[in-house]
Amino acid sequence: MTLTKGRLRLREWPSALNRRCRRRLWKKHKKTVGLQYRCEVSAQATGELESDTGWVDAHSTCEQFIQILRVHAAQTSDTAVVDTGGADGNTKGVGTSRTVAVDTDSFAIDAGAGVVTHGPVCGTGTTSVTQTDEKLNTLIVEGTSSGQMQHQATSISVATSHLAEARVSCTRIILNNSGGTIAVAEVGLYIEGSDNSTAFYFLAARELSSNSVANGSQLTLSWKFYSSDILTLAFFQLLYV
Repeated sequence: MTLTKGRLRLREWPSALNRRCRRRLWKKHKKTVGLQYRCEVSAQATGELESDTGWVDAHSTCEQFIQILRVHAAQTSDTAVVDTGGADGNTKGVGTSRTVAVDTDSFAIDAGAGVVTHGPVCGTGTTSVTQTDEKLNTLIVEGTSSGQMQHQATSISVATSHLAEARVSCTRIILNNSGGTIAVAEVGLYIEGSDNSTAFYFLAARELSSNSVANGSQLTLSWKFYSSDILTLAFFQLLYV
């Protein structure tokens, strides 16, 4: 008598299970390179967590990020990288085209306290995200007046590899001491670029994310670049440098 399980004969189980395991692993890891963000709202006084999006897949990086990445890969300048200086971050061409050269400040996101030119930032705009966005729709500026928030210094993790995932992340705590609740509707990541003499700032990523931050609460905004297969830890170590 031949033993069977479903439609498979007993002697066919090992190879069939191997095929199934490979398919499952491929489905799980086929998105091998990506960008994620996370928004955590908590009370400043107690640290009690009020809301947490968990890690959310970002739709895409923006055009400026890819342009600056190419500058370093090709070791040549790009003279048409549009900065965040436009009046409307969702209309292509309203910022100023800048020259970005191979420079040690390119990709800098290590913004200090009170600085909103680069690093993780947030806003109140709700316009749909596109790859050609040049800035946040409505950036929340630094301060304690109505609608303003206080941006703490950005911290950047050491590039690590854990459970088959290489990654590097940045985190920023943004305080609401404005006297009222602020509806954060968009989050972004601004990066620095330079022509070797002057620093300019560019939008690397933008996502819509609804977060209600009460007066006396804080938003912890994190961005994570990761690879589960193709890119090695060395790539993220170079990005971290």
